[in-house]
Amino acid sequence: MSNQFANLLINRVIVHQVFERTETREIQTPRYNNSLANLDANALTILQNRIIDVLGHNSHSVEMEIVNSQDGDTFGVAAKMLDTNDEEFIVKSQNIAYKLAEAQTARNIPGGVVVIFDGTVGSNSDRYIGFIKAEIHEGFSLRQNSEQLLLELLSDLCLTPQQKLYKIGMFIEKEGASEPNTPRTAEQFKAYIYDQNMNVTTTAGAAIYFYESFFGCKFSPSDKRWTMDFHTHTKDYIDNLNVQDEKKVELQSALHSYLKVSQSNVVDVSAFGDEYLTPEQKDDYCSYMEANEFPSHAVAKDISLIQNKLKKRQITFSSNVSLSAPSDNFDELVEIIGHEGSKTTLRIEGFIKGQ
Repeated sequence: MSNQFANLLINRVIVHQVFERTETREIQTPRYNNSLANLDANALTILQNRIIDVLGHNSHSVEMEIVNSQDGDTFGVAAKMLDTNDEEFIVKSQNIAYKLAEAQTARNIPGGVVVIFDGTVGSNSDRYIGFIKAEIHEGFSLRQNSEQLLLELLSDLCLTPQQKLYKIGMFIEKEGASEPNTPRTAEQFKAYIYDQNMNVTTTAGAAIYFYESFFGCKFSPSDKRWTMDFHTHTKDYIDNLNVQDEKKVELQSALHSYLKVSQSNVVDVSAFGDEYLTPEQKDDYCSYMEANEFPSHAVAKDISLIQNKLKKRQITFSSNVSLSAPSDNFDELVEIIGHEGSKTTLRIEGFIKGQ
């Protein structure tokens, strides 16, 4: 499946630092930079790859709907930054950092660094502006002197590959949307959010302060349609797989669990393929979903349109006999023992109570 972020290039980068609220819940003024970051080619490549890895199709990034798009909102400031010179970019980036500090209203929200960057992305080199909120943590650096290897404690690490304590937001300009000296609108951009907590159900899920209060976005109302399409296309793919019927039943059970039982807040084609399909099947499945125009990125899970379909599982045989059972415990109620010729042997939990 193609990765629409694979061609991401960074043009300008600036870093500021935000702090947690004081004991009286007052905003601590961010520590601002007054110049762009001067990254060498290697550092820039590492940062680009880090962003591609977390926003790409095998991640928990989600496309969202821009709802706060006035001049004073994060979107309004960010959209203008694409057309600014470096001096104006620096000033407006400080405004963005303060908006994040404002959004962090709870004292338990930690501080960290804010990385603001722009550039181009995708096969059409669409312009974008992005924001990273990264928490600072400790780690060790390994170095060698003339006699031995030494571990050196570093207390200001961020954005390491193993660290999940960061969030990314990105506004990407749609192709042909840029017109000089005209007001920018939300319809001219796509918005993406990455938060590791997107894939786990917690009391807060993904950090609302980041994607809603700061970034000005919400989950798209189209997510329920995407979830329905994911169910429909994946079910059809499984039905047409060249595998034994018992395996198809197993995969249909997996699909049900993935949508109804799984604690994930998103549905993702690559994630489903990694967990339930062979590598060859996964590649074929990803191509199939792409051909059916399903997004390559994760989609917020909303099963409201398919709740009834997920309540019951049905097996249809070549003789036009159908078997229906509750989906939640289908495997406990129906056991497929095997096939012999055109006959299938089943073991059903329970006794006949009516016809």
